[in-house]
Amino acid sequence: MRRWNIGLIASTVLSAGIIAGCSSQSEDSIASQQSALLNSDEYLYFTCNATGWTPAEANRLKSTSDPAVFTLEYQVSQPWQVSSPDQCSFLRTNQLNGQGTVQSRYADSHPATPLNVPGSDVLVASTSNFPVKYSATGTYDLSVNWNQKTFSIAAANGVIGDCGIAPKGSNPATSVDYVLVYDSPSTRWCVDRDFWSQPGNAQAISRFFAYGDAVYSKLQTLFNIHPSEKFVYQALDVTGGAHTGSDFGLGVSVTGDAFGNTFNDPVTNAPIQGFWGYLLTLHEAINDFTGIVSPGWPSDWWADHRSPFPNALDYYLLRDIGTERNDSTILASATAQHERFGDPNLTGFDPEVGLFETLYDQYGGYAAFTNAFALVQQDGINWDTVDSHVLPSEILTEYVIAYLQLGIRTTTNLTDSLFVANGVGSLDTGIGPYPVDASNVAAIATAHCSIRAAAGAGRDVSAQLDALRTGDYQDAVATGGTEAACPAECAWTTTWSRCIARF
Repeated sequence: MRRWNIGLIASTVLSAGIIAGCSSQSEDSIASQQSALLNSDEYLYFTCNATGWTPAEANRLKSTSDPAVFTLEYQVSQPWQVSSPDQCSFLRTNQLNGQGTVQSRYADSHPATPLNVPGSDVLVASTSNFPVKYSATGTYDLSVNWNQKTFSIAAANGVIGDCGIAPKGSNPATSVDYVLVYDSPSTRWCVDRDFWSQPGNAQAISRFFAYGDAVYSKLQTLFNIHPSEKFVYQALDVTGGAHTGSDFGLGVSVTGDAFGNTFNDPVTNAPIQGFWGYLLTLHEAINDFTGIVSPGWPSDWWADHRSPFPNALDYYLLRDIGTERNDSTILASATAQHERFGDPNLTGFDPEVGLFETLYDQYGGYAAFTNAFALVQQDGINWDTVDSHVLPSEILTEYVIAYLQLGIRTTTNLTDSLFVANGVGSLDTGIGPYPVDASNVAAIATAHCSIRAAAGAGRDVSAQLDALRTGDYQDAVATGGTEAACPAECAWTTTWSRCIARF
């Protein structure tokens, strides 16, 4: 199991919002201002069958120590409110517990689909109601972050089940119960019981439930891999790190304080709350999926020892998820991640991150990688078998470059001009330097092409595939292929009547 110590997460304390007033103000007036949403005469209500449709004390959200966050505890008491989705709406008025003279209404961003509790979503302006589905009657907590225009609903303590006993993140010698706090058709969230119960942590983590669903969906598309099991996000206590894998199945494990802490944009210094939560859950999930394609990717220029591939893809996926969810915080996280590693004008620039951004930007976006991953799986390649996982490994790097170039269908061998020029084989001084031979890269790609063409023509290529899979690409060239069977990532040469690499 791989661990990545980010070293930059530290505990923070939310500052309490203090509203000052002159001594002549009444207690009711002060209480009114403290409950106000934006100004002293703006209030937010959660109107449903469960809470009532008239703005009143029972459905008015109350202020918290965080000036941006407002909460409401309410009861779902009727069985019919559980058997079918309740209908709800957010109402903002300029009157305390009344309609006032100005009203604004809001719904979630997916009104055609019930919000399954526990769940979260983005607030959008809408006069329509939206469905909310509860699993049982009882007490529920609603939290709204008005700055981010997000909300979450969960059972009063947020716990809907149990994941099991596992080692405590900060002290593996000690076991702790991990409670189940979210369970959707695609993901589960399992959180250290002690950490979940601490003030503010449940609220901070709950904001990421819908984001976690989006990450899992995006990665299935990117890698064209659709696991049959749910993806687990395991939130540990404070460990300062994250790693692939969870104690409860396919997933990732992340330090708990990542979800509530603030990171400042490297350029503007603007605070981004939850940046590490957005980044680490995605970053390690990318590594999970990459490992499903094949274990043993080159650690000097792909992931693990150094992480330029996930560092580059983090930016694009954060950007796309933020755009789809209309979430300014996720978009700000995307920008900050690009500034950390992908901007050549900034001090943190990693040229190998720039390499992967070039592949994305110039060769079809995600397809630049999806196509390569599909070819690796088609040939049954396991990087550990190719090179026995010995580093540094010239042959491993040459294999990976060959499949990437097959994936983008380049007609020019980019080994030297793109890969070596951006540090592959030399940037990681702890492993390299080592030579990378462009002619070997072309030969590996040609072996693949000959095998695919011969197999498509009905030839037995098992011996050649075995050779290719064990790094013996020189003996992996198959004969008997036809032009019709030569795949699109390759080219047919009439001079030699062979299917060869395009480059």
